[in-house]
Amino acid sequence: MESNLSGLVPAAGLVPALPPAVTLGLTAAYTTLYALLFFSVYAQLWLVLLYGHKRLSYQTVFLALCLLWAALRTTLFS
Repeated sequence: MESNLSGLVPAAGLVPALPPAVTLGLTAAYTTLYALLFFSVYAQLWLVLLYGHKRLSYQTVFLALCLLWAALRTTLFS
């Protein structure tokens, strides 16, 4: 029985698509942008509480979902 692995390219000939410095820079940029988004949405939710707006509305649910999404993205990129 013959192996199907004979036609594969060896791993030594592969090179990354982007240099490691570029990947690190993009990771830092995305982490910073998502962290800024997180803190801006967090501040908006505090303003909703501070000024006594309706606590359960489409706006607050949307902001809470954005906060959760930004928190997850910040965590996953860092």
